[in-house]
This record gives sequence, structure tokens and C-alpha cells, in this order.
Amino acid sequence: MHILVDIFIFILGSINVFIDFELLYSIFIARTLTKSETLTLFYFRLLIDGIAGLGEFSTTTVDVLNEMNLLVDPVVTFSTYHPNVLVTTIRSLLVVVITLDRMFAVFVPISYRAQLSSIPNWVLMLFV
Repeated sequence: MHILVDIFIFILGSINVFIDFELLYSIFIARTLTKSETLTLFYFRLLIDGIAGLGEFSTTTVDVLNEMNLLVDPVVTFSTYHPNVLVTTIRSLLVVVITLDRMFAVFVPISYRAQLSSIPNWVLMLFV
């Protein structure tokens, strides 16, 4: 049963990675979608989600191999899971930063325009 769940996660993760990288390709390389300067953090979120999806492929593969008793090496398991945990942490912090950014933009729009618009979005990305 656990292998079926892993296969289901792999399929849905594939769809997610395809959508994320297709959107980034359409915005930055093919330029079929217009790029907005106010959505820089959202574009960064798409990139992090795509990387997290790729990391999920490796962890799902290790899970399936461990279930089938083909791979029991703890070093491989740790080196597969640890980067994925780091990307997930970055993803969570990015959600908080985007939420705070949007909250300030909605509730105090005049102060937001005056103060936070002077801070470039790449500074916020470095904070994450």
C-alpha cells in the first residue's frame, strides 16, 4: 500500500513540477506571458516549488527502494532527505514573507508604497 502512495505522489509531483517550470519558461524564456515586477516573490516561489518537486522525486525513489529492501544505506537516505527538508523550510519562510508583503499592501497601502517599495524584492529573497 505504501508503494501505491509513493507512486501517486510521484505522478502528482510530476504534474506540479511541469506546471511550475512551464510557467517560468513562458514568463522568462518564451515571453508568451507578461512579466510583472510586483510578482517577483511569486516567481521565486514557483522556482522553489519546482525544486521541491524535483527533490520529492528523489525522496520518493528512495522510499520505494527502501520498501522493496533494495536500498537500506542510511547515508544515501540522509543525503536525499536533508536537502529536501532545507528546500521545504525555505518554501515555508517564503510563504510567510509573501503573506506579510501582501498583508501590508492591502491594509496599509500608502505606507507600503512609500516604505516597502524602496526595498528591492531581491533583498526579501535573500532574507528567505
